[in-house]
Amino acid sequence: MKKVFLIVCAALLAFFQPNCVVAKAESSGKSAEEQIKDVSREQINELNLNDLEQAVSDINYEPIFNSKSLPEIIEDIVEGKFSLSFESVATLILDSIKSAFVKMLPFVGVMLGIILLSSIINKLKSQNFASGVSEIIFFASYSVVVLVVSALIASQISNCANIVYRLKNQMSAVFPILLTLMTASGASVSVRMYQPAVAALSGGVSSVFSYILLPIVSVMFVLSAVSNLSDNVKLNKFQDLVSSVFKWVLGAVSTLFMAFLAVKGITASTRDGISVRTAKYAIKNYVPIIGGYISEGFELVVASSIIIKNGVGIMAIVFVLLTVVAPVVSIVILSLSLKLVAALVEPAADKKFCSFLSSCGKILNLLSVVVIGVALMYFLSLALIISTANNLF
Repeated sequence: MKKVFLIVCAALLAFFQPNCVVAKAESSGKSAEEQIKDVSREQINELNLNDLEQAVSDINYEPIFNSKSLPEIIEDIVEGKFSLSFESVATLILDSIKSAFVKMLPFVGVMLGIILLSSIINKLKSQNFASGVSEIIFFASYSVVVLVVSALIASQISNCANIVYRLKNQMSAVFPILLTLMTASGASVSVRMYQPAVAALSGGVSSVFSYILLPIVSVMFVLSAVSNLSDNVKLNKFQDLVSSVFKWVLGAVSTLFMAFLAVKGITASTRDGISVRTAKYAIKNYVPIIGGYISEGFELVVASSIIIKNGVGIMAIVFVLLTVVAPVVSIVILSLSLKLVAALVEPAADKKFCSFLSSCGKILNLLSVVVIGVALMYFLSLALIISTANNLF
């Protein structure tokens, strides 16, 4: 009964994909590579890439892909015409560093000026000011520094939330395409395995990063600002607690998700290989007269679907890189800038300034972990899907 079902499915496939079979029968002069390219071009043109185009519309991918459309990009990857050069990646990173540094320089100057001015005034307190007046001056200067830093960190948190949202949109757009191509290549078992994991990544995991981890970063900044306001306010242990919660949530979500995805992917690929080989054998041996042609057409469809799947996956990986490079570089530059200011003013300024700026640098490191964590899980999911169903024959 199962063999009959496979034969019927193969016949339907041949009916709905007649061009593949006819091409094989009529173009005996073409090589297998040329036939696969022809079939791949037809399938690429039939892909619905509207959602993906909308998801990546705000990404400047022209320097990498030379202003080509998404179907043209996929076709170049499939035919081996695309290469991600080190020079293009280095240029992208250097441009991001330059842009972030130029934006950060005025704020660094303002913080340095305020802290040094406050330190100079504080040195003169014993001669010209009472103790209460010097405390007011410190409070005023510290408040201004906190306001400047809070504006910078709030901007970075908002930017990170936007990046997570953009990555989520990319996942929601690219995963259905990949799963459809996997189904066309015969990896139906893998698709059923991946669907819950993909839904969890594009929904639940992204929500955890956006609505739990990012607010924790905001809480840590507030605690750092308050704890360094006065020697009488001691919140270091509470900060350590919040930091531990952040790390545990991040580690638990990442570990559970990747373990689930890896186990499901490994077990699914083996079953798909057996199913495809069984279908190919049944078509060739139980369909009279045209069984060989149908089997060869079936091979062309499966092979081209696998190649296109890999091409879409590689393109999505490049989009992940283009999405996260600039925000991560901006966060790193801000973190280094705050630590640089703390190092420069340490000999003359009050230790509370240095402690506050140093702790903000560490908080920004956690913020970069949020973006890198989402991107890494997305990247590993794409890599695992790309590797799945490549050895079905």
